[in-house]
Amino acid sequence: IAALTNITHDFGHAVKELSKILNIKGRVIPSTISSVSLNAEMEDGEIVTGESNIPRKQKKIKRVFLEPADVQPMDEAIEALREADLIVLGPGSLYTSVISNLCVKGIANAIVESDAKKLYVSNIMTQPGETDHYTVMDHIDAIHQQLGNHVLDFVIANQLEFSPQIIEKYESKGAKPVYYDKDELNQLGVQLVTGQHLVEVSEHDYVRHRTEVLAEMIYEIALQEISTIQFDPDQFKS
Repeated sequence: IAALTNITHDFGHAVKELSKILNIKGRVIPSTISSVSLNAEMEDGEIVTGESNIPRKQKKIKRVFLEPADVQPMDEAIEALREADLIVLGPGSLYTSVISNLCVKGIANAIVESDAKKLYVSNIMTQPGETDHYTVMDHIDAIHQQLGNHVLDFVIANQLEFSPQIIEKYESKGAKPVYYDKDELNQLGVQLVTGQHLVEVSEHDYVRHRTEVLAEMIYEIALQEISTIQFDPDQFKS
């Protein structure tokens, strides 16, 4: 992307060209093409600048924000959100990937104002230095805090119990499973979607979402929420 940006002098256009080269299905639209830096305010008040520097501090994140703060969103991104039948957030690094895009004010406003249902795909494991000890609800609370509104309708989360061997492998790197409390989610009005086959374990004991199962779950939610036009045969009678 950096090379194409240098050639085209336009980050948005570079993303489009790379999508063509890689034959990507769908559209990849940046939230903004402005040059920004991502910053985090830690619980102790320290300000950390730079996406890669934030988790290295190993401190609890209070909030993330952009500099400059008043960057303009891409018109195409706003249009896509307004036309969406279902808005999906995640999976990915909570603060430095998901919420960083919500820091673009136009993006956050478009999501809040949209009539589309909103879905969050929770990470399977916590991310060291970013979401230490976080539950599914902690992830949701962080998103709602950034948006300034409770907007999520669904969450896809893992229900698979991992072996002690897998737990030990991840804990040695500072990560733990992200657990959920169904009653807690119900009280917030967030519907839990899960399944036994959502997550796969590799031969080296790494856990990942099964992409085809995750895609099917998202597709089913979208289908259930999309309004359909009812066929009325009487309208064609003379």
